[in-house]
Amino acid sequence: MILPLALCTLPAFPVQAEEPADPVVAHPAPRASWLEAWEQNLRWKFDVSGRGVFDDSGYLKSLGFFGLDLHKVFTSGSRDVATLLFQPYLTRANDLVPTPPVFDGPDDWELIWRIANVNLKLRQDGALNLRVGHFELPYGLEQTLNTNGTLRDYTHGGNFGLKADWGATVNGDVGDLEYEFAWSRGSGNEYRDDGGRGVLSGRLGTQREGAEVFGVSFVDGEFQTPGGIVPRTRLGLDAQVYRGAMGYFAEFSAGEDNDTDDIVRALGEVNWRNTDETVLAWAQVVATDKNRSSGLNSLVGVRWEPALGWSLSTQYVQVLEPLEDDGGNPGTLTLQLRYRF
Repeated sequence: MILPLALCTLPAFPVQAEEPADPVVAHPAPRASWLEAWEQNLRWKFDVSGRGVFDDSGYLKSLGFFGLDLHKVFTSGSRDVATLLFQPYLTRANDLVPTPPVFDGPDDWELIWRIANVNLKLRQDGALNLRVGHFELPYGLEQTLNTNGTLRDYTHGGNFGLKADWGATVNGDVGDLEYEFAWSRGSGNEYRDDGGRGVLSGRLGTQREGAEVFGVSFVDGEFQTPGGIVPRTRLGLDAQVYRGAMGYFAEFSAGEDNDTDDIVRALGEVNWRNTDETVLAWAQVVATDKNRSSGLNSLVGVRWEPALGWSLSTQYVQVLEPLEDDGGNPGTLTLQLRYRF
């Protein structure tokens, strides 16, 4: 017991307190530069293509396209705020007869706005959005299939005179349905007002990702044309059915031009895509009836994508029955080479 007692009698030495640690200062993370913020959720490519049209006599006309294809999603925290689509294309026409209204003559340069709009996300579940700018009219098969810059399309131009227009839409997905309803100026590529009340259009359909897609559409308004204001109305039905590598499409529309001309139009398509999705082939028949005068066209086409960014397309159109009495039965072959980088 001596040792413990001795230890107990040792003098107590003061214990030096540890110096307090330096306070931890939370330094805010450096803010991303405007360029870094812009590059987030951004996809873009330059798009260059040339297109030549031939008939039995040889070369007819050609078009060149030089454009930008930009897709940007704007976010705030974890929320998507808006999506920007911006597709301006400088377009060169050579020997373009007949000449569409967008060009000043058969040999001309023109800036074509394919798509240029912002889609504001008003609800995060996607049920309500507001689109403002230049957009495809929400009608028929064209609403769910991206054919911009390709030879394949679904007759917007032949049906009611334009494919895209300036204005605004409300759009979204509700359950198993998607919708888009628009008001636009009826002026097409150019933002102008030649009079008229504009154009109302819209489509309601099942989700486009399904194996079977169905929709109902309408167009009602006054279109600005070189010959003046043209009233047009259309009511349409469309369907897509996919079975393996095959697709079966149909579109039917009926309405009036100028409140006097009865127009009925029907389109059917069969298409095939290989397992690598490098080859797409399609065949269409388009029938038109105008005041009991009928026309019938057929076309076949194929698109091959041999390497990333490259595509080669060809399409042959045959007039089986001309809509006009003196229309003849011409056949035309179109070739297109496209590179996106």
